Amino acid sequence: MKKLGIGILAALVSASVLAAGVWREGVYYAKGVRVQYHGQMYEALQGHEATKGANWNPEAVASLWRKIDWQEQAPGNGSWREGMNYSKGQLTSYRGRMYRCLQSHKAEKGAGWSPDRAPSLWEKLDEKPYPQPR
Repeated sequence: MKKLGIGILAALVSASVLAAGVWREGVYYAKGVRVQYHGQMYEALQGHEATKGANWNPEAVASLWRKIDWQEQAPGNGSWREGMNYSKGQLTSYRGRMYRCLQSHKAEKGAGWSPDRAPSLWEKLDEKPYPQPR
């Protein structure tokens, strides 16, 4: 029973790493996994292996990938909130703008670390047509 729990936990951690990662050849992508490719987020429409040399990248194969718009990418309905933990690369919205977290941190209550006031923690994305993956 304990081994099963550890296996499930490992699978969840692996899936979350792939979901936030950059697309690569030779990797198996389960349905629903999200990746970044050329600054754009995509979601796998079906499970598949990105066979090396097959050119099954998200831009080239619409039957395998769906382009995700910025509003869908933001976690927690896209709303930045004090008291939340944010991971490097995580996307959020604040006052109608999209931001990417530049360094992992907790948005301490009262610290004034909102995305519009803390440029060392947040990169504004909506002014760039295709933000580059980090």
